[in-house]
Amino acid sequence: HTMRPLKLSLRTAIAVPFVLLFAATVALQAITQHRQISQLTEAEGTRILRALTATSVERLTEFLNAPFLVQRNLADAIARQGLYRPGDLRPIHQYLQSMFTQVYTPQQLPQINLVSFGSEAQEYVGLRRGEDTPSGLRLMLKDGSTRDLLNIYADETATTVTAAFPHYDPRGRPWYTAAARTGQPAWSPIYTVAGERGDTTLSAASPVAADGQLLGVVEVDVR
Repeated sequence: HTMRPLKLSLRTAIAVPFVLLFAATVALQAITQHRQISQLTEAEGTRILRALTATSVERLTEFLNAPFLVQRNLADAIARQGLYRPGDLRPIHQYLQSMFTQVYTPQQLPQINLVSFGSEAQEYVGLRRGEDTPSGLRLMLKDGSTRDLLNIYADETATTVTAAFPHYDPRGRPWYTAAARTGQPAWSPIYTVAGERGDTTLSAASPVAADGQLLGVVEVDVR
């Protein structure tokens, strides 16, 4: 048997190339549209990412600027008013407490967790927020009245000691060295606080000086 040659009708001969051309055109359009959509999606994603980054940077700057200004003002006031008395940190304690409760309130500056002062004589006074006390504050103190101990008190007054730590030296803490080394306001690296809680924090700190001599450092912790 001999095979008969394949015969195509005129309609088929005309229609097949047209169908193939149409299919190729549709496929090309689909590929082109897909590429355009991908490019548009990528461009929009980049735009949104840039907008989110700019917003985050702006909010972070605002979040950190306020604590930085606060500790600079506190350090300046302690130096100008001569509040530091070697062996007796009560004037600084009273000043920090009044500012922390009346001016720099939790409603205005919720990011500030602690404000403190450490001296070149290894003394220390600090007030910590977020405590289960009537005022929401807890005092930490080391001066001539504590016999070389860092005392943690039940509230903002030096009345009832709840914990005590020997040999505490603020001069070795990251917040102290950050400002003492440069003689300028500075941010500390992230570090773990001393004391009974061991929180992780970041501090802004400023030196306190009189007649060109370093007396100590003021700092605020940011949470």
